Amino acid sequence: MGINIFILAFILSMIFILILRRIFLFSPVKNTRFVLEKDNRKIVKLGGLTLFLALSLTGLSGLAKPLFSNSLALTIYLSASLVLILGILDDFLELKVWQKFLGELVIALLFISISGMTTEIVFLPKSINFVLTLIWILGITNAFNLLDIQDGLAMGVSFLISLAFLYLAYIGGNFLVGIFAIILAGSLLAVLVFNFPPAKIYLGDSGSLFLGFIFSILAISISYAKSAHEAALLSPIFILGFPIYDTVFVSLMRLSQDKPVFIKTDDHFILRLIAVGKKKTPALFTCYLMTVVFISLGILFTKLSNTSSVILVVVSLAVLIRVYFRIKIFKA
Repeated sequence: MGINIFILAFILSMIFILILRRIFLFSPVKNTRFVLEKDNRKIVKLGGLTLFLALSLTGLSGLAKPLFSNSLALTIYLSASLVLILGILDDFLELKVWQKFLGELVIALLFISISGMTTEIVFLPKSINFVLTLIWILGITNAFNLLDIQDGLAMGVSFLISLAFLYLAYIGGNFLVGIFAIILAGSLLAVLVFNFPPAKIYLGDSGSLFLGFIFSILAISISYAKSAHEAALLSPIFILGFPIYDTVFVSLMRLSQDKPVFIKTDDHFILRLIAVGKKKTPALFTCYLMTVVFISLGILFTKLSNTSSVILVVVSLAVLIRVYFRIKIFKA
């Protein structure tokens, strides 16, 4: 059944891409906010809407049982829909940073209040778990929003992460996460076909915020290990490690140059790789490889002892810091 859901999501995404591109490219009313021209290419910023429509129809199909008969799944879906609408408004109106953040904050609070879902770190009080959950949702949502700066990057990284959650859901018997993950995987692969360089479709803020929000929820919906295995708390951080690393990387780059963190600059990890001499496609695959390494470490933390995990974290951080400084010293 799983492969059928994947294929259905893939086919639906393909259909929606073809329909939406035709509508927006040949519409008599031109809107440059949704249709961009780059290197003699017309690119439609509707990847997010495609993912949403594919998720909606696949989730309602008989193959998904249907997904939205589950109250938690429905809450995730409706909350993600609000995030998508916020992203569409941002794509269309170019919201100010505080306006977008306020919208994300309200939606995150609504989701936590209605679902009752928070992290369950047993040695922390409920109030701290609540705050950590809020920070986590907002942080991951915006990390994916920042990641969407190069053809194929956010889409390819998201596809790999969806496969990671699918694997973890399978071994943990988590039906809800598994269904979301396999639908997203099929949809993302279809959109990646059109988003891979040279891109014909972009995620847009609607798509990147939508993905980031859903992944932040899926990450805290999984039980990674027994309560005595505290190191497993690192698993979701590493599975989503590449978007997190890119966010930290670009923030440090901007701060080191006395630039505001929230302004757009070419200091993202992949853009710095390109600036120091890597061609775009090899730089893209370097980011994919790093994502696979992060994911592998995240899964490994569910199996290693606490002591081994601490050693691995120290080594990993040392490598990441080394990479940051090696790239930082080169000038574009």
